[in-house]
Amino acid sequence: MFSVGSQNTWSGCCALEQVPDLVVKYLCEQAGRFEVFALQEVHESYCSPFGRFVAMKKPGHRPGPIDVELGNRLKQLLKLTHRVYFHSHFVGAYHDYERCPENTKLGYGNMLLVKKSVKIGRPTTVHTIYGNLNLNTEKGVTGRPAARSMQVVTVFCKDKPLTIGNIHGLHSRNGKGDIPARTAQSLAIAHAIRNHQAQMEIKPPVMIIGDFNYLSQQEAMSSLLERTEAFGGEVGVSLNDKYGVSDTRTILYPESKLHREADFTLVSKRMLPQIQSYDVFSDGILSDHARLEVIM
Repeated sequence: MFSVGSQNTWSGCCALEQVPDLVVKYLCEQAGRFEVFALQEVHESYCSPFGRFVAMKKPGHRPGPIDVELGNRLKQLLKLTHRVYFHSHFVGAYHDYERCPENTKLGYGNMLLVKKSVKIGRPTTVHTIYGNLNLNTEKGVTGRPAARSMQVVTVFCKDKPLTIGNIHGLHSRNGKGDIPARTAQSLAIAHAIRNHQAQMEIKPPVMIIGDFNYLSQQEAMSSLLERTEAFGGEVGVSLNDKYGVSDTRTILYPESKLHREADFTLVSKRMLPQIQSYDVFSDGILSDHARLEVIM
């Protein structure tokens, strides 16, 4: 059995004052279950004058302060069992809407946990999936220059190579509908996979997993699934569609929000016979995003 998981950690804001390591321990337990565990919305502190937990001025619907040392603690606790790869979307901001004070050094991005028992075919590469355009120049889109990137790694799954992408798609104040920024992002995702596999004689199948901030029926999604360079030379298939998943949120996501889709797993078509199960767990103890689990 080979398992891949994904979780938007929501910056660890569900930690409790009396149990500050609640989220960290939960993620470590889950990391033990997966050969590859893709995390989004992770902070790594290089110097925070405000301590580990920081209350947001613009918290949105977060129930508590964010954990700016979440990534640091995961690295420390998992260093003996996992290869831990972290990459910032940007440095100097708590999230899309709020910058850090000037004396705060903080990274915000994705983290990929790969068990050391898993053979690596090609080490992790990081690809910008929205160029150096200031996303604020497009109405309704928020973020920083180069605010989104994707981690890509090739591992061996049951003695055969598999390329995995860990993604956190861009956010828009106007919701998850089609906008030019998302169309451009889908093209950049395909190019990132192509560039990662460029030196490989045989293009392995591909799994792209994470918080896309997409909707299943939008053009940005369908155009990505049709791009053969994104899936090792063939079209992609959404496991959400295949398994009838239409809700990837938890009880912590406001009922007033229009759409409850965000997280997806996309795979090369040839992988479908290998998929034993695909589950979405919306237990709600960690995040407003559900946890994705793929078993092969």
